Parts: sequence; C-alpha cells; structure tokens
Amino acid sequence: MDQNPLKDQKTIEEKQADIVQTIAATMTKTVDVKTIEQSDIPDLVRQLMQIMGKDYSSLDGKAKKAIVIAVLQLLCPDPTIDKIIPGFIDLIVEVDKDKIRINQRISSWCSCFSSKKQKVQ
Repeated sequence: MDQNPLKDQKTIEEKQADIVQTIAATMTKTVDVKTIEQSDIPDLVRQLMQIMGKDYSSLDGKAKKAIVIAVLQLLCPDPTIDKIIPGFIDLIVEVDKDKIRINQRISSWCSCFSSKKQKVQ
C-alpha cells in the first residue's frame, strides 16, 4: 500500500484558510456585509478577537491576528484594513496586557503637573 501519512494532514495555511472561511460564514449570518462602513470596523475587530480568544485559544498570536485580518478582508474589502488593522490589533493586545495604560496621571507625562491629582479621561 502506498499511503503517505502526511497526505491527510493540512498545512498551517490550509487550516487557517478553513478557520477564516468558517468565521466569515458565521459573521455573515449576523452582519450585513453590504452595509459595513469603516466606522463598523473597530466593533468587528473586537468581535473577531473575542471569537479567536474563545474558540481558537490554541493558536499563537500571529495566527490569530492573520485570521482576524483575513476575515475582515472578506467581509469588508477596504484597502485601509491592511494598513490600519494590524497596528490596531497590536494596540488592543498591548492595552490588554497592561503594556499601555489608558488612564495615567498627567504628572507622569510632565513634571509641571506633579501637584495635580487629575486623571486623563
């Protein structure tokens, strides 16, 4: 018998493509892709990142990011996705990991505010 055990295994790219198609099909049931505007993209990114964290937690961060971008490209073929979304995803992850703090005291930015106890909102 001439069976190759690797023949049945999908490549990482093929698995990711399957995940992209699965998520895109699920999203099109809840999102009208014909009416997606640029202002909808941050919420879509949030939803996709939640799906990735919940259902595909075994994937590494780069794979999750690539899948989120690929799904967005299918749902909303907008050239800004390739330019803006990778950095946007990185920013969300950094905030989530406390590498960036949104509410910092003003005094941490400039010593001239050191006597004030205000927070940047």
